[in-house]
Amino acid sequence: MAINTKIYRPNQRLRPEFTDSNGIIYYTDDVLDSQKAAIRLISPNQNECEAYGYTWNSYSRTCMAHPINPSLDQVMLNTKNTNLGKGNLTQREVTNSQIIGEQNMIRGESRNNIIAGTKNVIDVGKSNTAVFGVNAIALAGNTITLGGNQGGDILGKRQMTYFILGATTTTNGTIATNVNGEAGVTYAVPVNAAVFFHCDILAVRVGGTNVSGAVGDFGSWTETGVVISKTSGEGSTINRQRKTLSSNGDITNWRPTAAVDSDGNFNVNVRGQTNMDIDWVISVRATQLQTGVTIP
Repeated sequence: MAINTKIYRPNQRLRPEFTDSNGIIYYTDDVLDSQKAAIRLISPNQNECEAYGYTWNSYSRTCMAHPINPSLDQVMLNTKNTNLGKGNLTQREVTNSQIIGEQNMIRGESRNNIIAGTKNVIDVGKSNTAVFGVNAIALAGNTITLGGNQGGDILGKRQMTYFILGATTTTNGTIATNVNGEAGVTYAVPVNAAVFFHCDILAVRVGGTNVSGAVGDFGSWTETGVVISKTSGEGSTINRQRKTLSSNGDITNWRPTAAVDSDGNFNVNVRGQTNMDIDWVISVRATQLQTGVTIP
């Protein structure tokens, strides 16, 4: 729910902008988030929260629209979840999840997640996800992320994420693979970040009427390179290379190519052959450096 006030209090760099369904207040500095075409939302610190008369929840380290009973809050936030540590938060509609550590957060509308470490985050709506280490953030479901940071580093500064891409081709056209094979789901590279990617790619023919080759023909490749996600989003760049590995049968025209779209989302485009049903599976290791500076 949007907050009507647009006024900055004296000596404050942020102002309240939005309250979520959990009663958590998010602030803004009125800087545009180019990926969302809206002003960015920021979690305030205790001084910024209390400067506008809101309540600081020291347990979850969040700014609340109203006072909360800490013991009741803990019970409500961890229903059907396991919380072993201090300062952890599971937001509403998070179920069957486990946190071991301190000051971690699983954002709302997700299930079957695990965090072990300190100051890690699983983003809203991301399920079947595991995060380990310090100051890592999972931005896609069904991923494994390791954060190699210090407590004072920015979120996601140094981290490594494993995920799976998949698709099926039936023509000689090029299509995009998707995270977990789910239509329209890509891997978002954060703004002002650099990501080195290593993709292990396997394609197997599983059907089709093309008389060339046969069911069971296969090809394998690696794609490696670096994505730079710039502040402008549309200026994001990719440098990549492909290596063909083992194959069998007729794989003429089959080809994978790593790509980044205009919004900074990474995937691998794949090309098949006419009247060949080809299943593609791609395991991706993404090593990220969040620079903390503006990449123009």
